[in-house]
Amino acid sequence: MDVWILRWWLEILDRAEGVGVVIQTKIDRAEQIQRSMQLIRRDLDHDFDQVKQSASQLTDWRYYVRNYPWTCVGLAAAIGYIVVPRKLQIQSPDTKTLEKLARKNKLVIESKSSEDDKPGAVKTAVTFLSGLALRAVTAQLVQKLASGMDQNNATQTGIEADWQEEVTASAS
Repeated sequence: MDVWILRWWLEILDRAEGVGVVIQTKIDRAEQIQRSMQLIRRDLDHDFDQVKQSASQLTDWRYYVRNYPWTCVGLAAAIGYIVVPRKLQIQSPDTKTLEKLARKNKLVIESKSSEDDKPGAVKTAVTFLSGLALRAVTAQLVQKLASGMDQNNATQTGIEADWQEEVTASAS
């Protein structure tokens, strides 16, 4: 019976060695995977920082002006051309066409004189002089207020000096 137990133990040990090798191989593989995951995480943090910096740089308009100045000038000119409205072209049809349109649609045409649209020299001069007078009055008011504040500060400083002298005199 002892021989039988001994063989049984030897079989278990043989199997355990095989299992131990398999277990050790799996442990080594798991450690290798963990190390590679740590490297990937570290690289991922670094790559994310680079992507973040690149994205902030690409959204900054100063980057493009600094690196592509002529392209920016051309783009600004194109945008200005598109945004600014074109001058209206007023066509003057002949009198026969106007009469036909007026009879057909019962249009009433009112003409305005072009003199009302343009300010005259007198109106321009009055506007300029009234603005000049308003600025002069404003400057005078500011000057008066500033001198009044200086006088107020001087009297306040005099009052403080008198009070300080009284305190010093009463303390001694």
